[in-house]
Amino acid sequence: MDSNAIDSQKGRKRSRSPHRDDRSPSRRKHHHHHHGHHRSRQEPQVRLPYARQSLKKGDFQTFKPLFAEYLDVQKQLSIDDLTEDEIKGRFKSFVGKWNRKELAEGWYEPGMMERAVERWQARAAAADVKASRPAIATTAPRPVERHADKKDKDENEHEEVEVEDEEEDDNYGPSLPKKPSGPSIPSLQDLQHRSELLHSDRSAHAASRRHSLLQDHTLQKERLLELAPRADPGSRERQLEKKREVSATNRVFGEAKEAGMEEVGEGELMGGDDGEGGIAGYKAKLKAKEKVKNEREIRKEEVLRARAAEREERIAAHRQKEDKTMEMLRGLARERFG
Repeated sequence: MDSNAIDSQKGRKRSRSPHRDDRSPSRRKHHHHHHGHHRSRQEPQVRLPYARQSLKKGDFQTFKPLFAEYLDVQKQLSIDDLTEDEIKGRFKSFVGKWNRKELAEGWYEPGMMERAVERWQARAAAADVKASRPAIATTAPRPVERHADKKDKDENEHEEVEVEDEEEDDNYGPSLPKKPSGPSIPSLQDLQHRSELLHSDRSAHAASRRHSLLQDHTLQKERLLELAPRADPGSRERQLEKKREVSATNRVFGEAKEAGMEEVGEGELMGGDDGEGGIAGYKAKLKAKEKVKNEREIRKEEVLRARAAEREERIAAHRQKEDKTMEMLRGLARERFG
């Protein structure tokens, strides 16, 4: 019996030892985790620009316009296309970046918040107007009686006649010039049309010159044949004529070689046909080349000027369109929010 009691006591001691080993690491782990959480809670608060306050999850409705602007600018996302869970997750990330001062300084400006609220209200007003248009079209009353239709039609025709009379009265008199007087900058279409006209003129002139030269050459050949008619081709007389022509050419060449090199005038060296020399002709050619170069530069400047004018017109039209859109949205916002 004593031996059995001793064995049972040893077994109880061995069975309790694993529980103590398993329990002690978990306690130590929980203890360290508690200290780490305590340290993270004591982190110093970051000073935000413009003395802005830190955000919380409950500030979503207040900062919803600025958050929507942030998604549009930074993430290229629309808040209307996101689900509720995605909005919560992204707003949580936005709050963390805001509190850690990780956003650009412009997002903390008070004016940025005001502009975001104005754009949010204008967009909401535009969406309401767009949503209300089909309802107005479907709920429009339809006339029942034919007599009422005829009466309304007559009244509308009378009003249209009065409006046309007023427009005619307004149009009476000389109209004011819309554009300032004076030469305007030619457009790219004008320059292209001018280039096509010049090219067609040059082509017509070259074709006419070739035709006249061909006619003159044919006429000179006919006159030469009348003065000194040639023998029939392939005959003995024609072969003798060719031999005499070759002998005369060789004789002239030999005499020129034996006599040595003759003095050549400056005009012939410089390419001038007249006696006063080729320097003037050379200068004339240089002047012509310079003129062509200047004309090319002028055409290039005209094209650049036309492109700049068209670009300015597009920019002005785009700005005018944006101004009209913003004015319409401001008017809708004033009508809706006062």
